[in-house]
Amino acid sequence: MNSPAFKAVFDLAAEEKLPVLVHHNITASWLVYDYYFLDRFPDNYIDGDSPDDWTAFIEKYQDRVLLGTDKVGHRATYPAEVIKYYALLGRLTPEAARKICRDNVLKLTRQRH
Repeated sequence: MNSPAFKAVFDLAAEEKLPVLVHHNITASWLVYDYYFLDRFPDNYIDGDSPDDWTAFIEKYQDRVLLGTDKVGHRATYPAEVIKYYALLGRLTPEAARKICRDNVLKLTRQRH
């Protein structure tokens, strides 16, 4: 993220008042970093693939976590991609599940208007 290419993206996003989303596949090794990152930078968000042991993390940061998929244009396998998130969503409060699946992205996309 220290490359000139990232700086250009961040500068353009700041100029246009657009959010920047950096996606990584969440693994246990990222958990400590993500807690630190969100505690230190309250205006930032994260997203990632469904972790099995992240319920407490998502509940704590439910206003700043997005849940999504990298599947684009793969209609045949898309249902299975989405269904894999059900186990995680079932462990969250309904409010947290709604925020990470819907409300947070709407909040980010509506900030510009």
